[in-house]
Amino acid sequence: MSDSVGPAQFCCAISLLSVLASPASYSQPPVCEVQSGRVSSIRLGESIDQVFRAYQNDFEIVEVKPRPSTDPLIPQGPHLFNVVEKSSKRKWIGFWVDEEKKILEAYITAGSCATKEGIRVGSTLGQAISAYGRPELSPADVGYFVGFEKLPGIAFLLNDSDIPKRLRGIPDDELAAKQEREIVSYRRARIIEILVMKPAQ
Repeated sequence: MSDSVGPAQFCCAISLLSVLASPASYSQPPVCEVQSGRVSSIRLGESIDQVFRAYQNDFEIVEVKPRPSTDPLIPQGPHLFNVVEKSSKRKWIGFWVDEEKKILEAYITAGSCATKEGIRVGSTLGQAISAYGRPELSPADVGYFVGFEKLPGIAFLLNDSDIPKRLRGIPDDELAAKQEREIVSYRRARIIEILVMKPAQ
């Protein structure tokens, strides 16, 4: 039996490859761009209705209400709307809103969202420094955020496990300049979240 491929078989193989390579045969996840004060067309300070308009079909919006305050003098805190991809059940973005349903902050946990320079969840601190210059470190309960003067209102949360244990969890009022320099020297530290805030006026 001959191993050669005849013209008819060759044509069928090419047709099959064309179908597999066709954009209609698979769906690319939408890309969202992170900018100062907004995520794509969704602007901070405006209504959460923007999110429902922007993320339909492949996504669901899950509302997480805060626990009601037991003290009538203490107002109810902000609550959260999560954008979840239906197919993977993966959370892309969380939007904190106030009592008037205006967006206060957004935090991004999916690598499908990136800045114009391509910095996203999964990028390294070194890549962010190459794009934006000298970082400013801000300790938080969840780890260390880094921000950049060139990118106001945006902070990147570093993966604590990429930083030595002796440098983790140091409060802001105890963090020495030498320790701060050492933390930001770990250029391979990965970004695990992007926080988008309304830039100061």
